[in-house]
Amino acid sequence: MTNKWPHSSTPDPLDPRSFRVAALVRAARSAQNQTEFGRALGGYSQPQISKFESGEADPPASVIETCMRIVAEQRGVTEELNPTEISEQLLRVAATPELSHLARAIGLIVKALEPRQIGRPRSKTPQ
Repeated sequence: MTNKWPHSSTPDPLDPRSFRVAALVRAARSAQNQTEFGRALGGYSQPQISKFESGEADPPASVIETCMRIVAEQRGVTEELNPTEISEQLLRVAATPELSHLARAIGLIVKALEPRQIGRPRSKTPQ
């Protein structure tokens, strides 16, 4: 993933190697003030947005998702990824040793989302 920010020292808020929710919220807010941005996100107050941006508070998942969508649109990325593209990207990211913890977390999320078959116990997989 290439850094599309004007200064190379500015971390890319969508890069999984340097992902920080606070940076993502700041990037999504762009030129709006915190009050306007809070209203646009669904009624968050200026102090709440400030806490999200400083890392003092974690925003709800819906705010993170909205901010990711805003930043992607700012970059001109408007198409939705299909499941194959998502899995290919995950494989590339998870292949790096410094992100092995991310690969495990994604695996646990996917496992939790698997539909359960009624009446059948889940098979136990060795760890």
